[in-house]
Amino acid sequence: MNFSYVIEASLILFLLNILKIFPFRFRILTGSVIFRFFISPLTGNKKRIENNLNLVLPDLPENDKKELIRNCLHHIGMTMFELLSPTDFKLAGQKANVLGPGSSLLKKAKANSQPVILVSGHFGNYDVVRANLISNGYNLGALYRPMNNPYFNKTYLKNISEIGRPLFPRGKKGMGEMMKFLRNGNLIALLIDQHMSRGEPLKCPGYIATDMVMAMPEKAIEATISQIPTGRLGEPEEIARCVVFLASKDAGFINGSTISANGAQFFV
Repeated sequence: MNFSYVIEASLILFLLNILKIFPFRFRILTGSVIFRFFISPLTGNKKRIENNLNLVLPDLPENDKKELIRNCLHHIGMTMFELLSPTDFKLAGQKANVLGPGSSLLKKAKANSQPVILVSGHFGNYDVVRANLISNGYNLGALYRPMNNPYFNKTYLKNISEIGRPLFPRGKKGMGEMMKFLRNGNLIALLIDQHMSRGEPLKCPGYIATDMVMAMPEKAIEATISQIPTGRLGEPEEIARCVVFLASKDAGFINGSTISANGAQFFV
């Protein structure tokens, strides 16, 4: 048993139950302060932020570094307590003004039942967009990473599920379910700025209609195709065109990179 996880989960849930009696805005701001001073020392967030800043901004003045750390912890705390207040958060998300150059394309895709993949990072509270689009009639699912703390994960999953469903856990099973959902003309949301220490191996290239692959049993081929978002096997000529490009002068500045020609079966 990891006692730090037990203490962390118990503290957050205890504080959340107390803060529920207060208005949403006050709850979020108070939760942010509590996270910064009491929870983050247990989770190691402050040290991790400081280490990352030293890597990417080694010459940053000390006062600026401290301010960035404070602001980062503040927003992490706000996001945490927003997601743990799903009813109020959904209402706030529905009122949000979600704009951008892709808005018209989303509406067009919805009208034509076309699948869409929304890609972003952990910028602000990313679930505002999910709550807003779902409230406007979009069938939007999301890939999520289970929390490292198993004692807190159940509560976390319950709350983010109330914001909107379906949710697909990271891993082989979740990926397969997500691809089926996407192929039915729905939307999925991905946050791609996390380090992947484990997961599905990258297939480069993907499943190609070569003699070897086509020699597999018919049911095995059908099962394989069901996992490929494009709904088909790749053709040898498509891989040949990738090779020709990489061997050409046009690719002279591309080094140490992988072209994942796999029909979007796996994400880099």
